[in-house]
Amino acid sequence: MRLSARTFAIVAFVVWGAVLALFDWGLGGLRKPRPLTQTVGTADGPPAVMFPEPAAKPAVASVAQPGGWRSWLPQSHPEPANTAAALRIAPAGALGLPPLIVPVAGVSTDELRDQFDEPRGGGRRHEAIDILAQRNTPILAAADGTVDKLFTSKQGGLTIYERDPSGIYELYYAHLESYAPGLDEGDAVRQGQVIGYVGTSGNAPKDVPHLHFTIFRLGAQRKWWEGDAVNPFPLLAGR
Repeated sequence: MRLSARTFAIVAFVVWGAVLALFDWGLGGLRKPRPLTQTVGTADGPPAVMFPEPAAKPAVASVAQPGGWRSWLPQSHPEPANTAAALRIAPAGALGLPPLIVPVAGVSTDELRDQFDEPRGGGRRHEAIDILAQRNTPILAAADGTVDKLFTSKQGGLTIYERDPSGIYELYYAHLESYAPGLDEGDAVRQGQVIGYVGTSGNAPKDVPHLHFTIFRLGAQRKWWEGDAVNPFPLLAGR
């Protein structure tokens, strides 16, 4: 059947209109996105994972560098504390000592008291700390080292001199009730090893058992009985 020109124009116009309507409907769907099927964030804001904070960069301390011709000179580094005054307040790192533990079993750092500068008879200073504990409480090696000397004196009673691995420092334990069985001079001891027991030997009050503990920086001759006292309190208390 042949269509007239008028009928063909009408049919073509209807088809074109239908195509335009379908096209516009499709665009409308794109302009109106579908709603999310799950909630994102809260009333307080989006979840943190959506906007992660940048990783914090470690602060870099600025070090002033000498200018001019001085910049060509070799830079010096601080030497370990080596004067009696500096030894009283020097941190373990400056002394070259490893981290120490409290040398009496069951005693925490909070129970320690700094008695290093307390006066004693004859115008002298204490130059040690006293760690109170019940009689026969185990005494522990505060650091790795070697038993340099087992010594008995009127003042210190039964004592232990332990040399640290560097050979520069002597750890001194006094007023012991007894030594650990089998302990002898020349023995290598490990940090935390039982080396003796708390007591009141020497001139310690008989009703106040305690460990008298200190550290000495040895002299040039490395004699176990000679040296400058180091305050052990900040080293044990982590200060």
